[in-house]
Amino acid sequence: MTSIHAAGLACGLASCVLATAAQALPVTLGSTIFPRGLHAFPVAATVTSGAPDQKGSVSPTDGLLGANINDGAWDMIGTDIIRLDFDTPFSNEAGVDLWFAEAGPVKDGWYFSLNGSSFHGIVGTVLADTGLDGVVPGTGETFDVFAYKVDLTGFGYAPGGSYSSLWIRGYTSWDPVAVGVLNAATAEPEAGAVPLPAALPMLGAALALLGLVMGRRPRPREV
Repeated sequence: MTSIHAAGLACGLASCVLATAAQALPVTLGSTIFPRGLHAFPVAATVTSGAPDQKGSVSPTDGLLGANINDGAWDMIGTDIIRLDFDTPFSNEAGVDLWFAEAGPVKDGWYFSLNGSSFHGIVGTVLADTGLDGVVPGTGETFDVFAYKVDLTGFGYAPGGSYSSLWIRGYTSWDPVAVGVLNAATAEPEAGAVPLPAALPMLGAALALLGLVMGRRPRPREV
């Protein structure tokens, strides 16, 4: 392996580890902390029923990905269902487990499910102002962000379990802008993922390799 190839390998490995570590850093929205970082939010969204409205330049499915509260799905009614997929499974732990955020000013009710068939209803009056303001991309329209934290135990779920998907359904005119996982526990390791503690030795090895390669580079000859 040439020094150039070795240096490229070391830099690539270091970048990969740093990117993984950055995704695992806690995310804060208003006063709510998501210990899983970006892994707390959906990485894929699919409309399985109905046709949620689009507002602005972002589609309803893309609007529910990640921790962005400026876009989402709009005017979801009882026949509109979206499946949200997470790259790291979650479970029912002690305390609150899920976070649902909606665009104000109206507080609408909604339904959620962990299997796509049995849905649990939540009334809009439980939503609380987060102190956050969203701005719809492409329109400049602003809105207050309301949210509610769900404890799965209160809906009859036993402790533990493993869930990689979550289904949401509208009621009359629900406008979800973000959905996240609040607990820090991981039901099962993500396939192919490197947890942060395990990634640190890899980062050290990559930096050591890079240092070795740079140290072996030929020095200019003195004239």
